[in-house]
Amino acid sequence: MITPEKIKEWKRKAEQGDADAQCNLGYSYDKGEGVEINPVEAVKWYRKSAEQGFAQSQCNLGNCYINGVGVIKDLDEAIKWYLMSAGQGNEMAQYNLGVSYAEGLGVDSDHEEAANWFRKSAEQGYAEAQFKLGEYYRNGVGVSKNMTEAAKWYRMAAVQGLASAQYNLGSCYFLGDGVVKDTAQAAEWYRRAGDNGDTQALYRLACFYAEGDGLIKDQTEAIKLYIKASMLGEPNAQFALAYIFYKGDGVVKNIIEAYAYFILSRAAEELAEKALKIIEREMTPSQIEAGQKRSKELQKEIEAKIAAKGEKK
Repeated sequence: MITPEKIKEWKRKAEQGDADAQCNLGYSYDKGEGVEINPVEAVKWYRKSAEQGFAQSQCNLGNCYINGVGVIKDLDEAIKWYLMSAGQGNEMAQYNLGVSYAEGLGVDSDHEEAANWFRKSAEQGYAEAQFKLGEYYRNGVGVSKNMTEAAKWYRMAAVQGLASAQYNLGSCYFLGDGVVKDTAQAAEWYRRAGDNGDTQALYRLACFYAEGDGLIKDQTEAIKLYIKASMLGEPNAQFALAYIFYKGDGVVKNIIEAYAYFILSRAAEELAEKALKIIEREMTPSQIEAGQKRSKELQKEIEAKIAAKGEKK
């Protein structure tokens, strides 16, 4: 926590021209840490620091320009500041340049150049860049396709706790892509990703428990994970729960609960529409109405869970 005393100290030093303090003060105004959020004030202090050649401030100022926060959005200015920062070896700026070249933001889209900047950042240990480079190797974008290299970079990001990399590394082990196929290792990486909030990983891990693939079969644990993933909006888990409640597999059969979960999953599951039509033949109008009501209740719970998860980030 940034105390008022720390803010006062940074202000004093910043006003004396200390580039590090100017950067810290800019960040405080940028994120609302120790002071009220003030994007214009954030830009002012980032700029003072950046003009002294402070690499992190140059990167942060580039972020302000690319997002139009505290300044009018200007992609050319963003790239200018990213290049200054990246030239000094700032891994965040190098990553941001990679994204800019990948998406054609302020520069012509160039995946080879994107891969070049992702690599520079990744080699400095920046997890997001390691993941992106892994993606490039997996898909053969900007580099020659190489699943061994993809798995290598996924692993580097995964051990740093990046959920998306943990999930992809788990999938590498599950499929035997770039690594020796190992369902136990796949389950372990899915578990780690799930613990970090990756809903697809929670669903995959639940499937492992349901099928006894790489883990001892445990329907109770599978249902617990399906529910956890479902309450974070994972449609595959919602569809799985619907089927479980419909069949009474490890739970008391409940056609209303099944109907509600089929409704939730139909946005992403084509089979859900067919399933709804089938079970409606077995339901009374009052049961259908109860299922629709239950789906709305669940949707509200899901939205609240997702909102709470976002606030914790």
